Amino acid sequence: MKIKIGFILLFFAFLLTSCSKEKQNHFNQYLDNFDVIETEKTIDDGENYAFEMPSDWYLTMFEQRNNINFEHAYSKDNVNRFTVFKIKSDEDLNQLNETLIEDIKTQLSLVIGGLEILGHGETNFLKHPSYYYHTQDASGFNVVSFIMKSKQNDHYYRLIIEAEKEHLPTMLHCIKTFEILK
Repeated sequence: MKIKIGFILLFFAFLLTSCSKEKQNHFNQYLDNFDVIETEKTIDDGENYAFEMPSDWYLTMFEQRNNINFEHAYSKDNVNRFTVFKIKSDEDLNQLNETLIEDIKTQLSLVIGGLEILGHGETNFLKHPSYYYHTQDASGFNVVSFIMKSKQNDHYYRLIIEAEKEHLPTMLHCIKTFEILK
């Protein structure tokens, strides 16, 4: 009897460990191959957040439209970029994630043929509890979207990486440094 109980407890511990590792492992496969580059810490104009970005990239002006603040960081070739949105919403993080997933599925399926969903769900990849959605098209172009709660009530951050396959590891390494300041 003690062996059965021990086995059952060991089995549940294995399941819990497997599930929590799944939240992190999706992106670890990309981080193993990232190129070391020179980065600089970027803080938005409102001092809401900061993250490391490649030092040869440029930042666009901070904009505000319909309760959404956003900023873009572009590579010199204008192909790879980060976009940071600060969204005001009455939904909780899980509800907002579900809404965004449906929007992403609708928008991307109309624009990109051969789109593959590589992963989605809750993740511990960033320093903050968040949800992610990762797609790749037939040519290997990736879109990774994260959503997380800010320190302000009813405000969330949505981080989007748009990257060619070879640049994704470097961009994930940079976005992993994202800090919520307020």
